[in-house]
Amino acid sequence: KKKYALAWPVDAPGSVTVVTIAPDFHGVHSGCITNLKKYTTYYTSVLCFTTPGDGPRSAPQLLRTLEDSE
Repeated sequence: KKKYALAWPVDAPGSVTVVTIAPDFHGVHSGCITNLKKYTTYYTSVLCFTTPGDGPRSAPQLLRTLEDSE
């Protein structure tokens, strides 16, 4: 199974950023969503996808990005 990670700004729910997370055969999946705006509040969620179709999204989690490191 592969997974998607999704992030969308609270004030722009139609602007969804999607990242595909490759499977990890050790049971841990991780990914990085890049190009998010600094000091912005986002909802994030994940879901699995398989040949039969996408699974349900996880409950959205609220987060706020920090200043970039430049």
